[in-house]
Amino acid sequence: MLTHHYPSASTKWFLEGKAIDLHDARGNLISSHPILCPEYIGPRMGVPTISRWQGEVLDNIIVNTSSVALYPTLRALRHCIDNRTVICLIHEGLGVAEKLNEDVFDDPAFRPTYVLGHLTHKLSRHMGKAMALRNKSSNGVLLLSTSPRAAEEGIDEREDTTGHRSLELAQRRHIMGLLSTSEALHPVGLSWTKFLHRKLPGMIWSAAADTTSVILGCRYDQILEDSHARKLWNGLLDETLHIAASLPEFQAQNQSQDVRPGQGQGHEEKWLAPFLHRRDQFRASLGRRLRRRRTTYSEWISAIRRGDVTPVNFVNGYFVKRAQELGLDHKINSMAISMVKARHQARLRELRSDIPFGYRPYMSDGDRLGGREFEGDDYGGDGGDGGGEDWDFDLDL
Repeated sequence: MLTHHYPSASTKWFLEGKAIDLHDARGNLISSHPILCPEYIGPRMGVPTISRWQGEVLDNIIVNTSSVALYPTLRALRHCIDNRTVICLIHEGLGVAEKLNEDVFDDPAFRPTYVLGHLTHKLSRHMGKAMALRNKSSNGVLLLSTSPRAAEEGIDEREDTTGHRSLELAQRRHIMGLLSTSEALHPVGLSWTKFLHRKLPGMIWSAAADTTSVILGCRYDQILEDSHARKLWNGLLDETLHIAASLPEFQAQNQSQDVRPGQGQGHEEKWLAPFLHRRDQFRASLGRRLRRRRTTYSEWISAIRRGDVTPVNFVNGYFVKRAQELGLDHKINSMAISMVKARHQARLRELRSDIPFGYRPYMSDGDRLGGREFEGDDYGGDGGDGGGEDWDFDLDL
């Protein structure tokens, strides 16, 4: 079952053959899967706070959507979600499950079970159609794991802790088993630490590149060309890498290794994720990545132009939260979050005061960036990462 917030989605489904078409990088049709008409879960006419869709308790939900649609979607389905439900979250950042527990599923006894996903497929729309996708990568995978942080929240408040843990394990195995039947997705289950190895590089990229682009209103290639932009980039990168290297998940991994006396800290560091162990090479790789993007600009800028929120709370915000827990410095990331949100609020004021007369496209601002939006991750689950993970740095363990 697919869900949508706009009635036009049902019309597009009908006009485009009632199926989802998947094309390869050259546009050739790979497969076509008939689907039921997407269910409308938006507000009823005249009743903006009540969902029109009524259904049974949902067993499994896969959420791969932007931050702006995430909360309305799950709030609209709230009455169909309880502790029997498994939600697979494929999102640009981390910390989404914890935030959902705070704001949407605030009763620990009825919270759903979470599985976190990281999608490296490089997907985009095909020919501008809503129900047609183009897979630009041949080696994409869907990485799956469970966050111990989300699982631990509220466990002690449940009456049957042991029973609930057993239920959670069974539910997670079930949804992973369902996803494993899809050859196109190439799902891979990982431990939490190994999941972080693959997830954090893209988040570090977004925390520095996308945030700098939004704050200064510049293209990717202009970050390294301008001395002021370069200073902000370096500051964000230094602070974020330090926070990532200090995470307990990686420290616990170091301590679990057999380190012989006399080998010291340098030997332990080799067990860190490759992007943390070879930090200088990773920084150089990020710089080359900026140059490869040439005159493209961040999709976060496009989100701001539309008046949509960016995933900054789950990218930079994740590193800030972990830094606060560890007593580490996070002032540059905190400042960056405030500045991105300020740009968003300023854009909202601009849109509210704008009266379009047809002389220029609605919701296009006065920025003169040139270039074009980077189109690598129209549907990818990795924020700013391009879905296909165009790294020239070895991320494998």
